[in-house]
Amino acid sequence: KLLKIYPEFESKTFVAPSGIDENIINNPSQSFNPSTIKILTCAHLKKRKNVDKLILACKNFENVELTVIGDGKIKKYLEKLDNKVIFKGYMNLEQVYEEMSKNDIFILPSVKETFGLVYLEAMAKGCITVCTKGDGIDGIIKNGENGFLTEPTVDGIKNIILTIKNIPLDDLQRIRQNAFETVKQYTFAKAAENYLQQIFKIL
Repeated sequence: KLLKIYPEFESKTFVAPSGIDENIINNPSQSFNPSTIKILTCAHLKKRKNVDKLILACKNFENVELTVIGDGKIKKYLEKLDNKVIFKGYMNLEQVYEEMSKNDIFILPSVKETFGLVYLEAMAKGCITVCTKGDGIDGIIKNGENGFLTEPTVDGIKNIILTIKNIPLDDLQRIRQNAFETVKQYTFAKAAENYLQQIFKIL
């Protein structure tokens, strides 16, 4: 969008994604329990995060447990959508990482997202991670390789949950391992190195 407005800046612009703390990256060892699939989302609870659509998508799955971390002005509305959803409220980073380690899938179908470090953090903690198609971190998450992309609709989210449920465990572990390898390229040190190299090219 920037280059459409200022095409003359093409040689002087670059994408500089943020990084995560490499110390949080854990080799994904947890395995799916077919009897209960644990899904997590974590966000400031406002409309564009589409947590309501995630709740409604999960509502009719008997063996799916959804946990929502976060607070915000629509929290009370969200709580009324399904009384089976576990709302944890605000949690600090360490608590969020602990919850991520306990869950199988992380889904945040938000729109108008920028980069979204929470997706990288979920991947680093071993979650099969799902983001919105064509938004935010799409491009780093590659559908079926190191995570999944979804349309930000109830039906789209339902379909991606069904897709993941039907994937053999060995393939899910491969996707987790690919995600783990991906996030190694997005640490603080890697982000700083990328930024510095791009500056050198411009100079």
